[in-house]
This record gives sequence, C-alpha cells and structure tokens, in this order.
Amino acid sequence: RFLQYRDQCAQRRHPLVDPFVVSEIRRCLEEGIEFQGELLNFRKDGTPLVNILKLAPIHDDDGIVTHIIGIQVFSEAKLDLNRVSYPVFKETCNQQLDESAQYSHFSNPPFSQHREICGILQLSDEVLAHNILSRLTPRDVASIGSVCRRIRQLTKNEHVRKMVCQNAWGREVTGTLEMMTKKLGWGRLARELTTLEAVCWRKLTVGGAVEPSRCNFSACAAGNRLVLFGGEGVNMQPMDDTFVLNLDAANPVWQRVSVESSPPGRWGHTLSCLNGSWLVVFGGCGRQGLLNDVFVLDLDAKQPTWKEVSGGAPPLPRSWHSSCTIDGSKLVVSGGCTDAGVLLSDTYLLDLTTDKP
Repeated sequence: RFLQYRDQCAQRRHPLVDPFVVSEIRRCLEEGIEFQGELLNFRKDGTPLVNILKLAPIHDDDGIVTHIIGIQVFSEAKLDLNRVSYPVFKETCNQQLDESAQYSHFSNPPFSQHREICGILQLSDEVLAHNILSRLTPRDVASIGSVCRRIRQLTKNEHVRKMVCQNAWGREVTGTLEMMTKKLGWGRLARELTTLEAVCWRKLTVGGAVEPSRCNFSACAAGNRLVLFGGEGVNMQPMDDTFVLNLDAANPVWQRVSVESSPPGRWGHTLSCLNGSWLVVFGGCGRQGLLNDVFVLDLDAKQPTWKEVSGGAPPLPRSWHSSCTIDGSKLVVSGGCTDAGVLLSDTYLLDLTTDKP
C-alpha cells in the first residue's frame, strides 16, 4: 500500500518521496532489523500525508524472520505537489533529447541530438544512494560530490551520510555517535573525524567555576560529560572534590558533585571512566606522600559515593603515571614516578569485575 500514488512525471514513485528513506526500509528488511522513520505517502485521491512508520521483525526459535509487524500513524502534509525535490533523472534526459531535436535543422546545433550520457547517471537516485554511494568511505563520498550537481545533492542527504558512516565505522560506533549528530549532522561529523582540514580549536564558554582554583588535577570524559577530580591547590594543598560539566546542556555549567565520602585529597593522579558512568581514581600525591589506592564512583547513582577497591599486591605508590580502561571493566596503569624520583616503566592491570580485584 505504500507509495501508491503516481503522477505522469513519476516512473516508479512520486518524485517528492525521499528515495533514501525507501532504501533504508529495504535495507532493514533485508537485514531483519527494526526500522522507524517518516516518509511521504499519498491517499488514493493523491492527497499527501506524512506516514510515521515502524517495522519490527518477528523471529522464530531459530532466529529466522517469519513475520514483519508494521505500525503506522498518519498526519497531514502541506506540500506543493508541483514542486519536485527528487527529480527522476530519466525524465530529465528525455527532455534534453527532445529539446535537442528542435535544433536538428541548424548547421551548428547547441548540442548534439545523440549526446551520450554517463551510464551511472542514468540510474535512479535510490540505486545510486543505496547500492553505490552508501558503500564508499566518508572521504570518497565527499570527493565524488564534486562530480556534478545531482551527485552533490545526493551526498548531502543525511540518510546517505548515515549509511556511509555505518558501513565505515560499524553499527555500534554509529549508534554511539547518534547523539552527536543532532547538533553536527552526519556530514560535518564525518568531516571532523576523517579530515584534518575540518579540525579547529574553539574556545568553549561555560558557566560556573571550579573553585578553589587548582592545577595538576585529572579529568576524563564520561559520555558527553566532562568530570574533574582533585588537584593541587594553593600551597600544594591536595584537593578531594569532584566537578562535572554536562556538554549536552544548552548552556553547560560546572557543578560540584555532592558525594557522601571522597578519597583522600591528591594531585598527579589519574581519573578514568568505565561504561559511561563509573569513574576510577588511582594513585597520586597526598598529604602523607604517594598513594597506590583505587576508588570508584557511580556518577549516575542517586547518591554518588566514592568506594575504595582493595586488591592483592597493588603497584608501587606513584604519581604522574598514565592509566586507561579496556573492555569497560579493566584498569591499566603504567609508568609514573616514585617518592624518590625514580621513573617507573611497569604496567599493571586491575579487573574490576572480579569479586576480589
């Protein structure tokens, strides 16, 4: 029943129907995954309407798709049907050839009646987008957009750009980046991630402040939040407070996190993130000297609380080391400096999923 209305200018479907949404529907059906989106549809009398469509596959015990459940909601669409946003290229070609026949009796016609047209450009927008453009890399798509105005228009479509990014980076990464595209768009995001020319520094203006002022603190990203812990205050005073800056907010503001307990104040430590909301602090320099303790904090907890993690045979106390997390559950610590000024080159791994890390 979809896309049932035709007019004399449409060979496969009405030209105002976005072919990339149709391609996405086909892709989801072929891969047996859920689709949700909006597309233009028409009543039998040709009246346009917006079709909010959701398709959900039903699998049997063997994981084979047996049925597709479709849920659709309709709303009125105020469109001028005389305006063609997605022209059918074959119609354009025929019009050019018809116009060329008018000049056949001239000795020097403006263009030849038998002018050859590139074969790839005789394909429909849907085929170009779904079968060709979506399989290119983000940089290649940016380059091919300079071929002609029609290809450039296709490469600007957000559905095409999303398919390109998904094929290049994988579904999981693309899903993680989905929130960022609400502000940047897939096109700009792809440029910033794949070309150095698009990268530039800009000053981020935020509200609030991290008070008292400090240096030698540690910070990390927890999703789209920037988290800061500890640092060195006036007269080398070790700090033990936690601040967070939500970059998703319209007007980001530094806020102090109210916690029930904090690790001992320190500077020269590391702060890492696990699974988007768990924070891990290791080592640093405190009031009594160098540290080798581990504390974790669930930033999304109703009442965030720093909890110490005890593990057998910890690394030597150190500061100015480096750390990172892998697999969302393991903390890796490497290098640093001892209290005697000896530089370290060892590496330790702490698995926080075990009962006794």
